[in-house]
Amino acid sequence: MDPRDVAHRHKVRASAALEIGRYAVAEREARKALSLHPTDLEGNLYLARSLMGLGRYDDAIAAAHQAVAAGPRDAYSHYILGFAHQAGGAHATAVDPLREAVKLAPKIGRYHARLALALAETGEIAPALGHIEIALALDNENALIFSEAAKVYVKAADLAAAEALARRAVGLSPAQAYMHSLLAWILGLAKKWDASAEAARHALRLEPNDWSAWADLGAATFGLGQRDEAERAYREALRLRPGLPSAALSLASLLWHRGRFVEAENVCAAALRIDPKNPRVRQMQDSVREMRRERAVSRGIARAFGSVLLLALLAGIAQVHDPYARMVLIACAAVLGVGIYAMRTPDGEIESEPTRSNSDSAQHHDDSDENDRAP
Repeated sequence: MDPRDVAHRHKVRASAALEIGRYAVAEREARKALSLHPTDLEGNLYLARSLMGLGRYDDAIAAAHQAVAAGPRDAYSHYILGFAHQAGGAHATAVDPLREAVKLAPKIGRYHARLALALAETGEIAPALGHIEIALALDNENALIFSEAAKVYVKAADLAAAEALARRAVGLSPAQAYMHSLLAWILGLAKKWDASAEAARHALRLEPNDWSAWADLGAATFGLGQRDEAERAYREALRLRPGLPSAALSLASLLWHRGRFVEAENVCAAALRIDPKNPRVRQMQDSVREMRRERAVSRGIARAFGSVLLLALLAGIAQVHDPYARMVLIACAAVLGVGIYAMRTPDGEIESEPTRSNSDSAQHHDDSDENDRAP
């Protein structure tokens, strides 16, 4: 059989796998096609998209570069290269290939939308808004463009506009869980916790394995003071998306402020095994360790002081002859003994609220956007 025909069959399978989100299968089929034709434009694009879906952004960028080399005038190759950089968090690096995609195909709305996101992430809000308005004018019935417009307006600090755009995205694509999850995120930013939780639960009814919706539900229930449900939601998000920075940070913060330091540190450690260079998770881990040390020292001092006081009370009991006074001292000694015993371990829920500056419930949308979805 002609190798080109064989390669074509593998590419067809890769394309079908991408459509249903089976990224590992898509990668395997794309690599088989490329083994027969390494410089094939379409094969490299399929490989880049599958690697993005698997969260392997450096490999996706390499494949996208191969696609650009194979088709330097192909706008979609530049778009995928920019998308891959953006998915990996390199928004400034994403700008140039996305500009090239827009230059080569100025009438495609989603290219303008993706460029707008990259510009917004790098602080260029005015040009970002310009490109998102172009995108909406070019394709005002595309839910994906409305969802990206919503994120641009979040960066522009216009939550009212962002919510309106997200609701429009939901209206255009009501069966897509991601749109409801995005709305939940934006409502969470606006501290509309009840509405945010409702939107997140709607997303989960549509797609029970939507990790972003679980993370949104965690943030919303945390905002509502439902700590146990928030913990369950964050754990589910991490089960579905191991190492997800926003969920790891939020769960670690929640556990930390409940006094469960070992569990908080373990959550950070698990996230760092997947992304060892993540500075926010590393900072959280260091903070938890420092708090554990400080609490251990404080508890040691308190136990030592309490023990001395307990010994003094016990000595005083032996010397007091008044029955009433002796009962009071015995009661005080018992309470003090229980308190000393309770300080034997640093882990146990405490009455304080998590500081959420390092565990922003919205962060997973900034971290990953649509990285696990085929562009």
